[in-house]
Amino acid sequence: MLRHLRDMKSHKVFTGVAVIAPLEVPVQPGYCLRTAVEETTVFFGKPDVITDEVLQAYVESGEGADAAGGYKIQEGGGVLVERIIGDYSNVVGLPIHTVLPNFNNLKLTNQLFKLIKSVLHPEEDLEEEDVE
Repeated sequence: MLRHLRDMKSHKVFTGVAVIAPLEVPVQPGYCLRTAVEETTVFFGKPDVITDEVLQAYVESGEGADAAGGYKIQEGGGVLVERIIGDYSNVVGLPIHTVLPNFNNLKLTNQLFKLIKSVLHPEEDLEEEDVE
């Protein structure tokens, strides 16, 4: 997969977001829904820089095994990426600048920071659950 992404020159990362919150006044349907889609174009390095050996070493590290595209731009997989057009946080997994206005409009900003933490540090959530 990584070889294919490199050889394609660029690929797109899309994230769909839906934020739902109860209405303060109980009217039908009882909630407010906001949706958005974020698109980011990712360019991997050229094959003479991101060689098959570099890709193989990254795969063997196991880092990208649980990532949607097979790499984690915010960690060692960032070495594979030459540049992006769009929101870096979208490639990481949560397009913050797309989500924030929706949370602000629904007066849910405090909840957003809990969501961001759970996306960026899921292992911390697991540790807290294990303790309980």
